[in-house]
Amino acid sequence: MMPFYKKFRNTAICFFLLCFFLSAAVPAAEIPYPPDSYEPDNGFETTRPITVNDSAGQHHHFHAPGDADWVKFYGLSGKNYRIRTLNVEIRCNSVIEIYDTDGISLLKSRNYGIEGEDEILYWYCPKEGLYFVRITQAEPEIFGENTGYDLYADYPEGPVFDGNITGYVKDVFSALPVAGAIVRTAVSQPALSGTDGAYAIIGHAAGNFTLTAEHPEYRAAEVPVSVKDSITVRTDIFMTSSLCSKGDVNGDGSVELEDLRLTFHFFTGTRPPSAEEFCAANTAFEGSRDRYISLEDVKGVFDIFMGEK
Repeated sequence: MMPFYKKFRNTAICFFLLCFFLSAAVPAAEIPYPPDSYEPDNGFETTRPITVNDSAGQHHHFHAPGDADWVKFYGLSGKNYRIRTLNVEIRCNSVIEIYDTDGISLLKSRNYGIEGEDEILYWYCPKEGLYFVRITQAEPEIFGENTGYDLYADYPEGPVFDGNITGYVKDVFSALPVAGAIVRTAVSQPALSGTDGAYAIIGHAAGNFTLTAEHPEYRAAEVPVSVKDSITVRTDIFMTSSLCSKGDVNGDGSVELEDLRLTFHFFTGTRPPSAEEFCAANTAFEGSRDRYISLEDVKGVFDIFMGEK
């Protein structure tokens, strides 16, 4: 009869060999790595804006195989831009690509091919518009720890001035954030509002200016802003929706006496309007902070009803 210790030894050897062959035959599951704070940003449809000339930059990392980080900015015709990945970690080999306004046509790319090295792409903007930047790993299967980098977009010569304008773009009626608005002055680099409505214009000249915001679903809004050297000025912008038929308050396809009656009730405060009703009744549009129906709005609906507007 085989001694106990030999039975134990043989069993242990068999168990070890079984585990070894199983581990060789079945690849280990990839341990998930937490995404960075800018995810989801794997395509130009879900990308977030990057503030041009912002010295803080954005910190990203590759959290999954094939991960791609997209950002967007508004380019000015004839301007030279510099896109950089700095403070690149040892397992990061970043590839910088810039895409046209359609998010599909590749305009330029840069990769030096060395892990842990910074990358710089210089690009001349041929026409004003929205452009996209895509950052990927040169070896897309590498992800997780030590794949981080800081992303910057700026002018090669740097901003000439040091005044800043920040704030939020909001819907005038609901106060909800308006994402994707183009915010600028006559002399500034345009900024894009994020999903929270926040925008920032960095490196602005001192003086008094008109700050404008544009969005395809809203009326253009304007507010005065006074910029001072070395100071950040907060200026919020409120926009009024343009997705309605002016004067057609009840939405029946025509402007009738009922629309005029409703507008008068909104003016007197006897009934508050819905967002859609406010949009249709707000015919006068008395500035970006116009949150109420005025007598001018009542007159505007009347003029539309009479065919005079």
